Amino acid sequence: MATAEALFSLGSREAQILAGSVREENRSTFAAGVCAAVLQFAWKNSQKTYGQNWDLREGPFPPIEKYTGLVQRLGEAFLVLPTQQAGFLLGQLYTALIPDSVRKSLGAYYTPPALVGRLLDLVKCCGVDWSIGKIIDPACGGAAFLASVAPRMVTHSRCNQPLAIVEDLEDRLFGVEIDAFAAWMSMVLLDFTLLDLTVSAKRPLKNLVTARNALETHLGEKNAFDLVIGNPPYGRVTLSPDQRSRFKASLFGHANLYGLFTDLAVQLAKPGGIIGYVTPTSFLGGEYFKNLRNLLSTQAALKRLDFISNRDGVFDGVLQETMLAVFEKSSVKTSFVDLNLLSADTPFDQLIIESIGRTSLNNSNGKPWLLPRAPEQNALIQKLNALPYRLADYGFEVATGQLVWNRHKDQLRRAGEKDCYPIIWAEAVNADGKFHFQAARRKHLPYLRIKPRQEFLINREPCILVQRTTAKEQKRRIISAVIPNSFVVEYPGFVVENHLNMVYSPNKKPRFALRTLSTLLNSATLDKAFRCINGSVAVSAYELNSLPLPSPDQLRRLQEHILSGAPAQEIEQLIADFYSNDGTSKTTTLAHSRSHNRKMAA
Repeated sequence: MATAEALFSLGSREAQILAGSVREENRSTFAAGVCAAVLQFAWKNSQKTYGQNWDLREGPFPPIEKYTGLVQRLGEAFLVLPTQQAGFLLGQLYTALIPDSVRKSLGAYYTPPALVGRLLDLVKCCGVDWSIGKIIDPACGGAAFLASVAPRMVTHSRCNQPLAIVEDLEDRLFGVEIDAFAAWMSMVLLDFTLLDLTVSAKRPLKNLVTARNALETHLGEKNAFDLVIGNPPYGRVTLSPDQRSRFKASLFGHANLYGLFTDLAVQLAKPGGIIGYVTPTSFLGGEYFKNLRNLLSTQAALKRLDFISNRDGVFDGVLQETMLAVFEKSSVKTSFVDLNLLSADTPFDQLIIESIGRTSLNNSNGKPWLLPRAPEQNALIQKLNALPYRLADYGFEVATGQLVWNRHKDQLRRAGEKDCYPIIWAEAVNADGKFHFQAARRKHLPYLRIKPRQEFLINREPCILVQRTTAKEQKRRIISAVIPNSFVVEYPGFVVENHLNMVYSPNKKPRFALRTLSTLLNSATLDKAFRCINGSVAVSAYELNSLPLPSPDQLRRLQEHILSGAPAQEIEQLIADFYSNDGTSKTTTLAHSRSHNRKMAA
């Protein structure tokens, strides 16, 4: 016999098929109508169970009148499931039915119940008392947190009578949601969650969810909440002048919704208040978030952080790496952060929690936060935080390839001709660290004809090429290759596409050979270091410039080993030695042995 979860999933797929025949401009109304009809069916049946006759809250969209069989099947499954799970599945249905463009503009990705429970446990460990204080979710679509916080508030309430408990909850729990239908749905799901209590209190809940943009200024909310919790929306956004002014302390370049909501949480929380967010990991190292990191370092100390190791098993449709983060609003900088790794096969499985340990946080001037992703990386983090050298200290700079190819489609050529230069596409940098001139992907052609005033596209000096996009599932995150001198000599110049970074020296004679630096970048140790900085699929120039590097003496030793023909395993070990805390070298004996063998052979 099919489970209620399976039946709801079948109904969801049927609804998505039906949505495919609905014009895009009507899809949001269709989505709201279907979900409202499911809630109406479930509400009427629950009222019969309780012997009540309370009306369903009036919503912004009427329930759809068609597809009664589908609505009944979804509604019956909804009633059988635990309320939090039912609410999550209904939220998933709603976001699956609305147009992708609307979902992306809202940044709507609802939180699985297991992660909600875990984050609530974390904030409690950091001092949240469910019996007192005000709590707000400023992006509460789907009621994942409201519907899980409310029962905890009821259980720990200092009131004895049902009506007093309801009134206490109404005074302390608040939600805000920009999507009017999602705001209504959140409140209805909260009604379902607390139906036992409200029936005992002999009245339904007042509305606790406001449909508005939380980023708009409400001065009375500042410094008002003991807990700010939620899963803020993700995605770039264009701000009004007033919004840019309000959030200027955390902004650098493009504004991202979740960064703004993190700043908002700091503004909403009381001194000593707690912030608990589900958030992408990209703010840990990205340049656009350096002012946000600086704001958090000075006003909201990071206390707990759980990395989610397999987003595919937990979040539907989310491309970014995700984590649970808990902050305490305080001017005292964080000394140590407790870290864990979470995993699950499905959104409803019990989470597997692996302790990474406690680590110090480098939180000066908005620099990337170096954090281990596994227990064995703690020692590496200590060493990385102690290393003062960066690419700039060795005279190297990083720039992104100048060619945005789809702006120059009419200039692409299959063969070299007058004023044509070879294009170096991302596929020219192989996973083994070798350069291979090719245009192997669809729409990629090997040459670009340069027009007048396009000299800025041409490069003429040797450099290291680094892939700009890699995923954590790949064997290495940093994939680099040196453009051979033979290629530079063969052509009068070359054009680098913008899915590659270029590491180069403005000086004609760099302090170290490009091959030495590329070998270092391609090493397993630098891969581990980069993973401790990076929180997205992008390998940015900013993060490459932020990588802690060995000392000049150590780089000279590496260069000598490379020139002497040392095997790859020995070079890897030498680089690992550079990043070990004890500083001892396991390669010295091997190097002496190899030198001795060469002398004996001579």
